[in-house]
Amino acid sequence: MSGPTDIPRHLIRQRLQALSPFSYESRISEIMVSPVFTCPSDISIRKMAQEMARRQISSAVVVGDDGTPVGIITERDLLTKVVSQETVDPDRTPAAAIMSAPPVTLPPTARVYEALSLLARRGIKHLPVVEGGQVVGIITLRHLMRLTHAEPLVIIGQIEAAKSTKELAEIKATLPALAASRLSSGLAAPQVMAMVSMIHRDLHRRALELALESMTSPPPAPFCLFLTGSHGRGEALLSPDQDHGLILADYPDRLYGKIDGFFMELATRFGRYLEEIGYPRCPGYIMAENPLWRKRLSEWQEQFLIWLKIESYHTVRYLTLIFDASPILGEPSLFEKLRNYEIRTIQRHHNVIRQMYEEEARHRVPLGLFRQFITEKEGPYRGKLNLKRSGLIFVVEAVRVLALKAGIAEASTLERLRALASKGALSREDAEYAEHAFHILVHHALQAQINSWQRGEPISYYLNPKELSAYDQDMLRYAFQAIKRLKELVDAAFGGLIL
Repeated sequence: MSGPTDIPRHLIRQRLQALSPFSYESRISEIMVSPVFTCPSDISIRKMAQEMARRQISSAVVVGDDGTPVGIITERDLLTKVVSQETVDPDRTPAAAIMSAPPVTLPPTARVYEALSLLARRGIKHLPVVEGGQVVGIITLRHLMRLTHAEPLVIIGQIEAAKSTKELAEIKATLPALAASRLSSGLAAPQVMAMVSMIHRDLHRRALELALESMTSPPPAPFCLFLTGSHGRGEALLSPDQDHGLILADYPDRLYGKIDGFFMELATRFGRYLEEIGYPRCPGYIMAENPLWRKRLSEWQEQFLIWLKIESYHTVRYLTLIFDASPILGEPSLFEKLRNYEIRTIQRHHNVIRQMYEEEARHRVPLGLFRQFITEKEGPYRGKLNLKRSGLIFVVEAVRVLALKAGIAEASTLERLRALASKGALSREDAEYAEHAFHILVHHALQAQINSWQRGEPISYYLNPKELSAYDQDMLRYAFQAIKRLKELVDAAFGGLIL
């Protein structure tokens, strides 16, 4: 009888890579065009156009004396602002006269989906990539469309055009069918997950924009909305609830009533809008309308220290949520300041990381002595596995605790694994083994959700392993064996024995 240990890892690797060479979650640094043609603002339009023609490119980035981008000129600018305007002398007119400024840019660490979303929302086709104030690459819509499937771009446009929660709810309702289509077409499950999760983020962003538009005045202070849990990690599937918070810029105490009153009302509307769209309220009240999850930056830092000192199940839970968070709208610098503070501070509180480990260590992999699946014993899900509670959560929690011990700030499970391998905190072989497990579990979790949706049942993570083919059962056993190995590595990292 074949088993998970009979499947060579290189065959698993080849199969997973063949499913999808492209990821919506890829960094744009991996696909951007570089180097980029840049020109000074005083170059003549003709010289710039000649250089564009010689290089066979469709845009030029205009930079200042220090190399920072100040504008962008595209073929469309040349047509609409020069060719069709007889009064413009291309030999005497500087490029700065026709550039679009300031240019819309992204850092190289941004995701492919973020680039797609930004291009669609702004109605542009060229996106300079900037790092340290310097242009390091460029992304074009034409380039992305050669790499990606078109559906996300259509959905992004629909989200941007939506004027009501009813329209957004209709868009959200299409996600199961989209996921089913993409999964059956051969797109790897983690990439389907990334696509679905980022659409969830865009729906949240648009819901907050609608809430802001409904307020009678603009925000009285800078803020940053963040998502946490599976939303924050970029791992939300088809039935997530709400998990979010607000960071406010520091302001004088005397303004508390006015400023917090505004954001309390905004958060309440935001939560209500999300509920109307189809995101249930968080049972644990991890929502920005809860004062515990809506604070000034300095108050967040104080709250973080309190959570570190009060060792309890609830504070450990809150800390894991904080480290799984990522920003979606507002001033990202507020989030970065808080995240940097948290990563620095927790390195002085290894007892808390150990407590996270102890919580993680309570989980038991659902695989028996003879590699049989340990399923639910009674109730409506008798004979089934919950692939979130008995699978994915093991990988997420084990990788998170290793990442925190190593001082890694990434929120995504796969990014954490890769960072652990890069730092030498985990061997590349073990990181790859855990990544394989994550891929397999996401595939079956997503398929289980799609199956329940297709049957007209509430979307769930439950799967009957006996309904899988012999090969898929072996793959699932392989994933659970990988989780056992990962748990052994975590035990070793915290002073346990590794067998």
